[in-house]
Amino acid sequence: MTTIEHVNEKKRVQVQVDRQLAEQVEHILDAIGLTPTTALTVFYKQIVNHGGIPFALEASERDKATAKLMAATRKQPVTRMNKEQFEAWLEEDEY
Repeated sequence: MTTIEHVNEKKRVQVQVDRQLAEQVEHILDAIGLTPTTALTVFYKQIVNHGGIPFALEASERDKATAKLMAATRKQPVTRMNKEQFEAWLEEDEY
């Protein structure tokens, strides 16, 4: 006797993403009539069809500039201030 596998058998995929990013994506998906599940299903199908990620994974010029700035300032000293200290600092005359 042959066992028939269920074609529509589902697998739960859980991911954690930044809350703000998720909300932005959900707003856009809602505007175009898709649910997050449908969007991920489409993405997964495109990965299969392309044999990989269906778009170039490259940093934008803005991302590259931000990374350069972060690297250049990474070793700069940082002074932590509360609100009162910050306001006093703003009032200082250095000239």
